[in-house]
Order: sequence, then C-alpha cells, then structure tokens
Amino acid sequence: MAGRRGDAYDRAALLQACREAERRLKGRVRYTAVHEMLASDLFPSQPALPQFSNGDETHVFFKLETQQLSGSFKIRGALNAILQLPSGSHVIAHSSGNHAAAVALAARVHDCEATIVVPASAPRCKTDLVRQFGGRLEFCENSMEAREQRTEALREMIPHAHVIPPFNDERVIAGQSTIAAEFLSQVPDLEAIIVPVSGGGMISGIALVAKHFNPQIKIYAAEPCGKTGDRADVYNAHRRPDGLGPSSTDTFISPDTIADGLRATPGSITWPIINDLVDAVIVVDETEIVSAMQICFEQLKLVVEPSSAVGVAALRQALLLRGTTAAHAQPQLASMHRIGVILCGANVDLGALWHEANAHT
Repeated sequence: MAGRRGDAYDRAALLQACREAERRLKGRVRYTAVHEMLASDLFPSQPALPQFSNGDETHVFFKLETQQLSGSFKIRGALNAILQLPSGSHVIAHSSGNHAAAVALAARVHDCEATIVVPASAPRCKTDLVRQFGGRLEFCENSMEAREQRTEALREMIPHAHVIPPFNDERVIAGQSTIAAEFLSQVPDLEAIIVPVSGGGMISGIALVAKHFNPQIKIYAAEPCGKTGDRADVYNAHRRPDGLGPSSTDTFISPDTIADGLRATPGSITWPIINDLVDAVIVVDETEIVSAMQICFEQLKLVVEPSSAVGVAALRQALLLRGTTAAHAQPQLASMHRIGVILCGANVDLGALWHEANAHT
C-alpha cells in the first residue's frame, strides 16, 4: 500500500501478520489491565485549573504494560518472533534493556539459547533480568552502531543463529500490535491513543491494528527531545509536507534522554508506517518526563520507568493547552474526552533509592 506521503508498505500483509500474532500469543502473554482516571487528577497541585472548571472532563485510560511479563510490552514482539523459529535455536538480540530481557525470557519459553548485546550504560535492573531469564550478556559501547556491529559479529560466529531485532522487524511489529487489539476490546470507544516512540515497533503495530478497527481513531507519538532539547527527529520529519522516504532513516539521531528505552530511531520498516498512520507527534522535555513519572508514582500508585512517563507527559502537555491560544498545537487531542495512554514498562532502576534508604537505617 502507498502511504499518504508516498511511502510503500504492504498493509494487508502486515495486518494478517498481526492477526496471526494475536492467535499465537493468546494465553502466552498477560492480558494487561486498564487503569481509568479523570484527566484533572493528573494535576494534583493545580486543582483549580480553568481547563476543567466547566465540568467538561476527559477520561484517561492507561494500558498497563508495566504489568507484562519481563516488565514491559517487549515480550509480545520477542515471543511472537521466537515462536516462529525451531525450538532449540540460538537467538541474538541487541537492546538498551527491555528487549534484552524479553528475548531472554522468550528464548527460555521456547527452549532456545539467547545471547544479548547491551550498551555499557544499560540499567542494572534490566541486565539483571537478562541473567535471571538465562540469557548471556555481551556488553558494548553506548551507541546503536556499536550494538549493531557486535550483533553482526556474533551472528557470523554462531552457526545458524537468528537475530531478533528490537523493532525493525515485521514479526516484532505484529507482536506489539496485540496491545491495540486488547486495548480496544477493553475500551472500544477510545478517541485517541498516545504511544511513546523510539524505534517505532510498538507504535507501528498499534497504529496498524487501531486504524483497522476504527479508522477515525487518532494515534499520537510521544517523543523526548533529549537533554539538549533539539533531538525531536521524528517530529521534525513527520511534520514535513513531503515526508521522508525509508532510505532517509539514517538521518535520524538518537536523543540523549533520561528515557533510556527511547534512545533508538525508526527503521526502514517502521518509519513508513509511522509516517502514514501516526496523526501527530508531541515532543516533551526532560522536566516534563520527570514530573509525569512523579504523577504515576504518587497519583496512579504505579511504578513506571521514564520511557513510560513520556506518554503521560505528552497528555499533560496537551491538556494544559486546552482553552488557550496555544491549543492549535494539538487541537483535536485537547478537546477529546476518552484518551488511551500506553504505559510501556516498569523496569526502573531503584538502586539509588534503596541505597539512600539503607543509609538512614
């Protein structure tokens, strides 16, 4: 299918893969819960905001992939890919953390060996999960290029090994798409879904399935701009009237952000889908991410990693614009009443917190 901006991808074939993934994963991954709250409760320190003074409330529905096996949504894509391999295979993956743990767990489920390449900066809570699930860790420098080079070297060294990409793979996209199928069965009348974006496997799968079920639903990408504030490459590319072709994904640069799970960039498979089916991109800064994370802990009583909080930060930003002269930035989202947000993972490193607590006991 040709996308609205000229990008080509086979939408029918991908949707068929999504349907097969739903059948394949049924009973193998958790059917995660949905948490509902009023949008005004996302602003506990600002109870009298004029945006909510007329009783025109928005209901927010959080899809709790924080409760998923391995602590994040990533198990869906990893398991869907690995279940299509012969049992006993050797799989290789590279990841900053969540995909690493998911591949290690999926490999154990399917009686496979797993070697995982992770950057030296990967949070310990995530590398501990890899070890817990029986995966073998290979550390590399803190860059996507280093990860990919080490993965390719391992593939050449290990006979008949299979690489499980973190996002740029149709099997992985199809696995992640099951989030949307579940979410819309739980809350059929959602007007929009906000999804954190990085490599794009999750948002591609969600957009494919959600738009298939409901062509009117809006899909918003939530993107961190990084510590320098200028790394919102998905936003900058998406808003161009001519778009960017798949061959242009090399121009994306990974953001340096507290959201360690969102430091990748879209690939040749995910970008055409994002460019075609995502309605808008909302950019959030580091302060907004931390504030949203605090809201999740204190108001939702949920443990989330920074990447999960990016979607919450995007929603808070849009809601604050409601009724203001700046509302033109996200006019539709600001006026909606039933909005879904994907909380994509809970693997936050709390080691510093426990260290501080123990120091005072």
